[in-house]
Amino acid sequence: MTVFEDIAAVFVDEGAHEVFGMVGDGNVDFCVALAAHPHVRFHHVRHEGPGVTMADGWAKAVGGVGVATATQGPGVTQLGTALVAAARLHVPVVVYVGDLGVGGDVQSFDQRQWVLSCESGYESVTEAETAVEITRRAFRRARDERRPIVLGVPPSLTSDDEWDDESAGEQTVDRPARSAQRIAPDPDRLAEAARLIAGSSRPVILAGKGAVDSDVRDLVLRLAERTGALLATTLLAKNWFAGEKRNAAIAGLYAHHTAVEMFAQADCVIGLGTSFDSFTLERGYMFPEAKFVHVDRRDPYPMGTGEYADAYVQGDVGVVTGSLLEALADAEVRCDWAADVEQRLVSAPIDDKPIALEPNRCDPRAVMVEIDDVLPEAALVVGTGHFWTIAIAHLQRFRWPFTATYGFGSIGNGLPVGIGFAAALKERPVILIEGDASIRMHIQELEPARAAGLRMCVVVINDEAIGAEFHKMRAHGLETDLAVQPGPDLVAIAKAFGWTAVRVESSGGVREAIGRWNPADGPMLIDVRVSRNVTSRVYRTLYFGESD
Repeated sequence: MTVFEDIAAVFVDEGAHEVFGMVGDGNVDFCVALAAHPHVRFHHVRHEGPGVTMADGWAKAVGGVGVATATQGPGVTQLGTALVAAARLHVPVVVYVGDLGVGGDVQSFDQRQWVLSCESGYESVTEAETAVEITRRAFRRARDERRPIVLGVPPSLTSDDEWDDESAGEQTVDRPARSAQRIAPDPDRLAEAARLIAGSSRPVILAGKGAVDSDVRDLVLRLAERTGALLATTLLAKNWFAGEKRNAAIAGLYAHHTAVEMFAQADCVIGLGTSFDSFTLERGYMFPEAKFVHVDRRDPYPMGTGEYADAYVQGDVGVVTGSLLEALADAEVRCDWAADVEQRLVSAPIDDKPIALEPNRCDPRAVMVEIDDVLPEAALVVGTGHFWTIAIAHLQRFRWPFTATYGFGSIGNGLPVGIGFAAALKERPVILIEGDASIRMHIQELEPARAAGLRMCVVVINDEAIGAEFHKMRAHGLETDLAVQPGPDLVAIAKAFGWTAVRVESSGGVREAIGRWNPADGPMLIDVRVSRNVTSRVYRTLYFGESD
């Protein structure tokens, strides 16, 4: 076998059945060897960066390690934004790239330092004899560190030499992170957490993506009933408690004012499967008087405020929640939440402020309601921009898998993440809500998505502007012309790439368009022309000083 074939065999053994990337001089032998495996599906991208972002989306959808590949040098520099965005949201991805070292070639440079500056890890293969070991280490690190790991391999090492190595196909490797082990908590830390909870009078249970992945909703509701806690979620667990009493919805920037007032009174926050990041805690503003109980599978780490929780319990969310219920069975638990708390939460305001629309333009708030009504079972990806603050506020169905591309605050990631979602979920339809400026960044990726026959519907919230900047400039009394960007005909472009595509300019049009879409026939793009007069409640609060 060649070294390259051994490395490809390791990738397949580690679960690399969907691979995203572009072939180049630095990775051509790897791509050829990988494609020789019958169960590998190679998604050819038109730009290296979206390849990593598609792998990011794939990993988020199925909970595995995403795989991407690019050539050396400029192929690696193209990955920068995608690497940082995946690292910020703790997504495990392994990226195979060529590596020419430093000097001696027009495409050579210090790739390791570049990748490290992008908050990701780097592994180098320098000898044939260690290729299998280092490749497996890259996957192990991606799982353990929950971030991208770039594997650099010199093209000469993988293309020239044949060598006798049977270890790639026969080696059995311990993969503790791959199986869903149920880690039991330390008894002393569990007791400390139970003591804090029992001593609280206004607790809040805050569930994150880890709790949803663990499928422990019934256990969490029992804990809430036992403690009298309010229920809240992080952004990525949005609507998990929909329909439940005492549901305060999202904690963080997207919390409604009624919930924020109650969170300010909380004296204990029980975080289940959440990282307690700065988005959720609003840098300490959200729960200013509370003690924190943090339950997660990872080793203890600081919250978004830079501080550690008052009680950190490492373990499986389901096991820890069940153990907390047992520990609190005989405890005297008091609850001092106001008697009208449930009614206040039920009647929390929805943004229905009357806003005059320009002719032939839709209200994006109403568009979200239409999406919820007509496509209830689809997985959901939401891009980044002004429009996403409306989507998060007005989409009320619980959808899983769900993700948003806010990690690095960069636009342009929605389409490739959505493609990764659709590639992972296969028969399940995926709906992507994206902005017009954002989708234009990587619109060329519509073509390989159509070739793959992906079941996705892209709803473009098209205000013909860089929306976030438009509203911020308006709030500061600046001329908005620089942010207005009438774009190309997205419908014509999508059709040229083989997509079904329609334009919507009036109420009810999105509902009608999606109602006619058959996912089995391939992807669909809906260009929704929306009014720039509609500013989201979040922006009105942050930049215009308004309140509910």
